[in-house]
Amino acid sequence: MASDLATFADTHARVGVMPGWGLTVALPEAVGLRRAREMNATGNFISARTALAWGLVNHVVPHEQLLGFSRGLAADVASADPDALRAILATYREGALVTGREARQVDARAHKSFHAGAAIPNWLPAAATP
Repeated sequence: MASDLATFADTHARVGVMPGWGLTVALPEAVGLRRAREMNATGNFISARTALAWGLVNHVVPHEQLLGFSRGLAADVASADPDALRAILATYREGALVTGREARQVDARAHKSFHAGAAIPNWLPAAATP
């Protein structure tokens, strides 16, 4: 989420730094390869509305409503079943490491394991799940 006053940029190249921590993977996943390359190469800032349109953020709210909106979203997350949410988020993480059929297999294994009463720990690799 972002305030309607927020701006976003990748300024690594402008200041002569190679990004780390997976930015060259995560940014293209969020906004697409061509947009990520443009953001990397130019260092130009984009508005919150553009970030929303490009998929970099999920919500843009008026600045003065940001804290309330954030708390409401956090309350929604907190109201979810913790075991189911943990298993679902672990499945997303594991599925993101593979493609196509393999991701569907990760999903099917997680579903079967969860509903058999053995929630998948978020640290367990997909290959080790039953």
